[in-house]
Amino acid sequence: IEIIGYDEKSKSLKSHYFEGNTGKHLEYTYQLEDNTLIVSIDVPKVKGQFNGKFNEDNSVYVGRWDWTEYGKKMGFEAKMTKLKIN
Repeated sequence: IEIIGYDEKSKSLKSHYFEGNTGKHLEYTYQLEDNTLIVSIDVPKVKGQFNGKFNEDNSVYVGRWDWTEYGKKMGFEAKMTKLKIN
């Protein structure tokens, strides 16, 4: 389950993700500036960032996650396309 909301103290959008199989709790911070979205994670043993950009009409979003988990560098690229479903 993931709970997303505005954190008044840090003046940022945060999410708390609770993994069902392991009980792991991850906290993400979101920053949106112009067409760039940055999602950061900084919890014990997991640190990283997602940087992505929206196209002009916000229908496509392309970015990359880079993080270190338990000392191992990891990452992947992502492309998301908005679909209109009637």
